[in-house]
Amino acid sequence: LSAINTGSKIGTKKLGFQYMNELILSSQKEVRANLEHIVPRVAESFTDINAEVITMAEDTLKLLCEAIENTDIDPFIPQLINVFRDPENATEVIHGLAAVTFVQEVDAPTLSIIVPVLMLGFRAKADSTKRLSAVIVANMIKLVNNPLEVSNYLPKLLPPMENAAKNVSEPEARSMCGRALGQLR
Repeated sequence: LSAINTGSKIGTKKLGFQYMNELILSSQKEVRANLEHIVPRVAESFTDINAEVITMAEDTLKLLCEAIENTDIDPFIPQLINVFRDPENATEVIHGLAAVTFVQEVDAPTLSIIVPVLMLGFRAKADSTKRLSAVIVANMIKLVNNPLEVSNYLPKLLPPMENAAKNVSEPEARSMCGRALGQLR
């Protein structure tokens, strides 16, 4: 992972992504267990100044998403990846995810791709987007069988959720944010 750091040279990043792609293909189970650490590092490269590095990051993220076993989000994978490239698309993806009836177990790999989008939703200007983000959290949290899988995401997710639960002006949205926050805790 250190090869794809933002401070690394372009050639080093390219080799890092090539190696990571080989590792993903050969050791998917091990990679899957570490997606919560890998996805954010890959996502950092979406803001690189080199277009080839960005393309490689996108290709790597696509491979990483193949390790996610939650079929509820499969139709949204291309849109979720697009949010890493252009965060302005988060609202559209959140609207789609809010309409999903989640039935699959929600685990850390699933959260690795969804939590960054939810964080954008809770930081959005529109109260309706914050409410829909809370709806997604409330729907997904019911399907978490192992609370430890969520615990690593709490430091990132709780502050924007707490802020939304306190400061959203629309009463229904504020209430939904508060309910989802209560379920998450």
